[in-house]
Amino acid sequence: MPVCGKFSTRVDYGWRMLCRGRSFVLLMSLLAGGLGLVTSVSSVSLIPAAAAQDTAHEMLAANPTATASDFGLPSRRSHGQSNRAPLLQIAAELRAIFDADGVVTPATAPLVVSDPDGDRVRLRPNRGVPGLSYTMVDGLVTELVFAPRVPGTWPLTLTALDDAGASTVVEVNLVARHSGTPGMLLAMGDSVASGHGRDLFDYLGGDSCWRAERQAYGRRVFTALRRSGVLRGQTSFDMVACSGATATDLLRTRRDGATQVDHAVRANPAIITLTVGANDIEFDQPWNLVTPDDELNVDYLDPLLGTYQIRLTTILRRLLERTDATVVVTTYYNPAAQSPQGIQGCRRACFADISNAALDRLNDVIFDTVDGFGSEAGPSDRVVVADIRAQFEGHGAPNGFGPDGARENGLPVIRDVFGRLVEGTHPYCARGRTRDDSWVSRVDCVHPNGAGHRTIAGVVVATLDGLALRTASGASPAA
Repeated sequence: MPVCGKFSTRVDYGWRMLCRGRSFVLLMSLLAGGLGLVTSVSSVSLIPAAAAQDTAHEMLAANPTATASDFGLPSRRSHGQSNRAPLLQIAAELRAIFDADGVVTPATAPLVVSDPDGDRVRLRPNRGVPGLSYTMVDGLVTELVFAPRVPGTWPLTLTALDDAGASTVVEVNLVARHSGTPGMLLAMGDSVASGHGRDLFDYLGGDSCWRAERQAYGRRVFTALRRSGVLRGQTSFDMVACSGATATDLLRTRRDGATQVDHAVRANPAIITLTVGANDIEFDQPWNLVTPDDELNVDYLDPLLGTYQIRLTTILRRLLERTDATVVVTTYYNPAAQSPQGIQGCRRACFADISNAALDRLNDVIFDTVDGFGSEAGPSDRVVVADIRAQFEGHGAPNGFGPDGARENGLPVIRDVFGRLVEGTHPYCARGRTRDDSWVSRVDCVHPNGAGHRTIAGVVVATLDGLALRTASGASPAA
């Protein structure tokens, strides 16, 4: 048995664990020299310090939580007595917080290990957990420190194993977040989310993302939740949605120095609304979706959907692992009129069926992707789907603004005034006169008008009803 001051250590991958006194604390990782590298420890042997034999029994009596071997005594376990599992204590969750400048406030927690039989204990953490180190006071390791470089969520599994083979396993949730705003709602996604066409200034080129922050459904959801008291205190609304965005754009295209997902991570809001996918399947180029036999071109569509599902999964995983937000993903309504203009060779009912079939496949992918974040216990309460399809039935696109021929042929003055999107979305417009009960814009025959945005907002609010919203502080935004 080593004496105090001679610590027995086991070195794995160049990292060391130290122990001293009656409590033993795990050194998970250490900054390597001047390189600043952080790694995790694969295993460590902890051998307690010895004390003078003539006073050891008195010290043990005065320290009931200590083990016999803490003071150089023989094991308490008699011959033939069953081995008892080691004691392993640490908080169930550690939470590190980043400020607005990206500086992290580390999370700390005591980590105590002992063995009731006085055996040597080996601790084994799982690998791949960043930013772990320790604090020492007077040569004694006193706490575990968690300070990662980026936000995220990591499961930490600690196993305490004694020489006789008894073990104790503890699971710790390691969380790192930006401080965030508990009362914030952030709108992400494409032109439906941005409110394309609801701000007349955008038709003059005022905003390439076509954001109508006051009219879009995200703002209406925020207003409704604030009035109902779901969002309280310091509330705010922000929009990063951008017309034309694909799921890939949300992950890679930078505006104002960050992608939409990056903005969400830094904001760490209470709620995120998300509408994305129509541009991924090129819904504004419907001629690609129709075969020469007037059928849905699944050979063209399905690869696009496969890529979209991968991207959507990545988006949702990052939002769930790096923020505390509840994420509401909307489906897509079919904007096509009951008797739409269609395209050459596939008009009226033919085109309405093609539009329905394409969006059904897109919406199926949305549901399947969100369902993938559930568990055996049920669906996730962090990411949910707001299904808006049924509400839009019977409220499809009206006859488009301007002469049908001018729109279909892309007459320059029409295209220049109302945007290039009109040319690709004219097929969804109604043929002839329609009743004034459409929830789709007369300008482009795809995007929701004011009534459409109010409808989407109502479905989103209803979907959020009853969910336990979480925030950067871990508390409900209504608290």
